[in-house]
Amino acid sequence: MKLSIYLIAFLFFLPAFGQERWLTKISSHYTDLATQKKLKIEGTGFLVACVGCREQNSIHPQLFRYFVFTASHVSQGNNLEIQLAKKKIKLEAVGRLADNLHDVEVFEVAGELISPDDLLATYISPQNEVFTSFRWNPSDGRLFLTGAARNHFSFAYKKSAWRFLSPEVFFVDRAREPFTENSFIPVAPWVNGKLKEPDTNEFSRYSVSHVPFGNELIANASIAKGMSGSPLIRAYNIAIDSNMVIDGIVSRKLRGFDQAYFISNAQMDSVFKNYMRGQRGLLDDVRWNVANGITFRTLDDGTREIVDLKLPTGNGLSGDGGDTANFNSLTSEPMGMIWKGHLVAGFYLHCEINQKAYNFSIYANLAVIDFFKKFQKICQAQPLASQDLDREKLTRAGLDVNMPLSPLVQINNEIVDIHELFFVDLSMFAIPMEDAIVWNEENILKKLVERSNQPRVRRQIF
Repeated sequence: MKLSIYLIAFLFFLPAFGQERWLTKISSHYTDLATQKKLKIEGTGFLVACVGCREQNSIHPQLFRYFVFTASHVSQGNNLEIQLAKKKIKLEAVGRLADNLHDVEVFEVAGELISPDDLLATYISPQNEVFTSFRWNPSDGRLFLTGAARNHFSFAYKKSAWRFLSPEVFFVDRAREPFTENSFIPVAPWVNGKLKEPDTNEFSRYSVSHVPFGNELIANASIAKGMSGSPLIRAYNIAIDSNMVIDGIVSRKLRGFDQAYFISNAQMDSVFKNYMRGQRGLLDDVRWNVANGITFRTLDDGTREIVDLKLPTGNGLSGDGGDTANFNSLTSEPMGMIWKGHLVAGFYLHCEINQKAYNFSIYANLAVIDFFKKFQKICQAQPLASQDLDREKLTRAGLDVNMPLSPLVQINNEIVDIHELFFVDLSMFAIPMEDAIVWNEENILKKLVERSNQPRVRRQIF
């Protein structure tokens, strides 16, 4: 009898004992702009090794170089700490580069205290070449999990039907049938909050989609505080001998809804490529700040994400730029963002290509920066304020024409998202992963016009 009890206890705790092994704990401190108090932001990162990497101006490659990836809103404050979670050893950053617009940062760390068992993934650089890219094509090299990490997560993955055996595995995609792709996130012990996987019927198709403007991935899942910076792992052929690769990094949760965003591996590649070219510090003029516990981004030209500076919301949580946020402040926020010093709800676009015109309106958030970079030569943009919007769209949607034009509103016990009645939100303009081919400009414009002709109201009970 006692032996059975011990065996059950062993099986219960076995996966949990290993979950810290593959992750790093990241933290930094911000000064809250609303309260002027010091605030500690904590998240997750992971350690990878590059074999034979050298920088562009270097003659000789180094045998091993070690790097930590995380979400930059976690790491861009003061008093940065990077800790090997299981060993509780602090790592020294000897170089760093952040892309704050896309919420990703890479650190090179000293390797004296690192052992092979600490590595989540490895990359082997092509010999006799300047290393400038992760080469994300699977046939040409990728961030593959180490054998030990793969074996550990294969065990947890295969036992996933017994939820008490794999408390650290959080599914974003599940196998529709054997030999198909699956995605999951290892959950660190310091993650605090309720996780919600996609509904069962979501697993009948890929729940992860690609968002081209922002170069992100999006899934119908709810993450929790402390998960930012965690790796999104995709497993292939899990029923036999699996390969596992890192497809992205946890970035943030869409406030009010069960939707999570991930930094794509392509954006990780971009930052790492620039690091290996010798760039350090910041890739752009975007800075992270905190107000009432919510992280948000500002640009040197006066552009910033909107966060209500008056209402208390929080506990070191992050809003649309981070993990999650209290709903209390949402209905007080105006639509859009501050664009070059002015409050803008969205933009009306007139685009011309191949002698055809395309007209539509897009919501004002930081995803428009990537859009303008790509389409600046063929599109003209006119800023729109809330008073420019057609309120009759509210009536046609069965809503009160006099209701506040906030990103989200509360109606009885529901959170109601109304901004897509008026705009195409580029941060939600997603392409299913199986269809995520390189679209040309005209195809994208056609899709945006099509989306603009399909206004929607989203609701979720809270």
